[in-house]
Amino acid sequence: MTKDEKIKELQAKANEYFTNKEFEKALEVIDELIELQPNNSNSYTFKGGLLGSLGKHDKALECLNKAIKLDPNNSDAYTNKGSIYSALGIYPEALESFNTAIKLDSNNSDAYFNKGAVFNILGENNEALKYLDKAIELNPNNINNYLDKGSILNTLGRNNEVLECCNKIIELDSKNSIAYDGKGTISVKLGQDTQALEFFDQAIILDPNNSNAIINKGVILSKLKNNKEALECLNRAIELVPNDTLMYAVRGSILYDLKQYEDALKSYDKSIDIDSENSDAYVNKGDVLSTLERNQEAIESYDLAIKYNPNSISAYYNKGVTLNKLGEYEKAIDCFNETLKLDHDNNNAYNSNAYNNKGIALIRLGRHSEALESIDNSIKFGSKNSHAYNNKGNILVLLNEYDKALEAYNNAIEFKPELNIAYFNKIRVLIDLRKTTTTKEKLFTVVKKEVNETLFALIKNADNILYQFYFMLIVLYEKKYIEKGELSSILQNIITKQPNDNMESKTLYSYVPFNKETIDSIVHEYKYAQQIFNFNDPTDPTIRLIKTDDNQKQIKSMFEDIRIACFSTDHLNMLLYSHYTNSHEGICIEYDFTNFSKDKQVLLKMDYKNGIKIDENTLQIIALLSTNDKKQITSFLDLFRTKQTCWKYEKEYRVITYGVDKIKLPIKAIYFGKEMSDHDI
Repeated sequence: MTKDEKIKELQAKANEYFTNKEFEKALEVIDELIELQPNNSNSYTFKGGLLGSLGKHDKALECLNKAIKLDPNNSDAYTNKGSIYSALGIYPEALESFNTAIKLDSNNSDAYFNKGAVFNILGENNEALKYLDKAIELNPNNINNYLDKGSILNTLGRNNEVLECCNKIIELDSKNSIAYDGKGTISVKLGQDTQALEFFDQAIILDPNNSNAIINKGVILSKLKNNKEALECLNRAIELVPNDTLMYAVRGSILYDLKQYEDALKSYDKSIDIDSENSDAYVNKGDVLSTLERNQEAIESYDLAIKYNPNSISAYYNKGVTLNKLGEYEKAIDCFNETLKLDHDNNNAYNSNAYNNKGIALIRLGRHSEALESIDNSIKFGSKNSHAYNNKGNILVLLNEYDKALEAYNNAIEFKPELNIAYFNKIRVLIDLRKTTTTKEKLFTVVKKEVNETLFALIKNADNILYQFYFMLIVLYEKKYIEKGELSSILQNIITKQPNDNMESKTLYSYVPFNKETIDSIVHEYKYAQQIFNFNDPTDPTIRLIKTDDNQKQIKSMFEDIRIACFSTDHLNMLLYSHYTNSHEGICIEYDFTNFSKDKQVLLKMDYKNGIKIDENTLQIIALLSTNDKKQITSFLDLFRTKQTCWKYEKEYRVITYGVDKIKLPIKAIYFGKEMSDHDI
């Protein structure tokens, strides 16, 4: 093999290694070439580029300076030298090198491309685009030119032009994963989430390790409420890029949506471990802590967010919300004022919410006129802010402006029909109006009709059924507002809306004495349901705790048609045989719940608490988990399935029904008590 043939062979091998990004091997080959032709400027240029790719910048500059010394007109050597300076952040020298390269060769597209890249780093986007367009003009088939141009156009919000760049890349390389990811990103900006998902999927098919596409897919899936699959995407992205703070932040957001708050905290902490000055991560961590009612810790997290980004609007706003929860209203107002001061772009959502929450703080401080002004500003920036209208109604009630208050509550309901508290407040105002007009029967009739319409609208929309119970308590004191038939509809609606609790098996057991009633229930396969006031525990069901001279009869009348049938998951419980089968002389019946009907009845698992009481001032039902830990019962039917912890051994489920005393259930088996007589058997 001749020397020239050897040189050509080595050049081909070096190019192959470079294309495959095997830079160390390519370097070995180039060193062989330099031995064969020690005065060849191009070999030193190639070696300088390889050393730069390996991060060996000082040695790269030595090689490139050698190349230039051997050939002062070597444009490529200056291009590579400029790239090294750019990697080192020495941008003036980089630009000078690129300018020299272009002066020596006006058709050097790489020099134009790299010069554009430097202007992009410097934030001079228009200059960057000018040189990238020149690079494209000289080399229209170089995909990198379009990738960088698309990135800059994306920063400038020129979405359609970004799509043009992506389409051009795909035209040149139909398997380019980055281009499909780019199209997905633009589709998200254009509100085309479903199409974006298709593009992200295509990007991942082409490159299963494209972490950007995977995380973008996860974000879209989370937005579409497919959080389980979104979490899988984020976990996969973290496997690929384990030290990316953004990955953990996005995963934390998804875990938060899934209500997996402790795991969300861990994810945000990991994000902070990677970047201890990540202001957004501290804000997100604070949000989780606030949700967990760890409010002081939340404040500390928001303070760290502000420390690392004094202009963080979300940190000041969320800190203010948390301070409101803590009752530190003056400090909260300061935070909301800072939010409004920082929001130079007049983000309507932030301004509206900041004014609204500032108004809440002012209400708590008794500064009603200032509060009304703040709430009006909230409505100015968010004309459909239902919470602001509700709070405006509250202030107007305090100012005795009932008609205006009703108008505000109506606006709140119009803009958010599921806003339960607005219905509640509206009814209270209507009742107050009736009290002041007792002699005007016509007005009373109108008010009564509106109360009923509002109440039933709430029942139709409410998720938190406890509000319905509040309204029923109102009815106790304003007896003329609702008829027994209307009440029946309410209670049946509540029972119908409540989903059945899950069971580990489709079998439940009932312990009963052996008598004529039991025989009848066996023959006709039903379980008898008792009235709620016939239980042996005076605190069971919880609703019996509401006892005052004024309303006890009304409560009994209201709920006399609600009936309860009790079951256990255990058919070998000696205590249950002792308590409910006349000291083991009765039986245990096994019922089949496979085809349990949901019509006018619901199956609930019992919830056991250490202590149960009623706050007489607020009429809120409270379960005491410990001396200092209170948990509000949030569902009306919780009042019928909450018991003292001492009953936990019963392992009880209940069927709650309305107006039905015999619940049809197939019988699978009967177990006899140990002391049951031979005659009865």
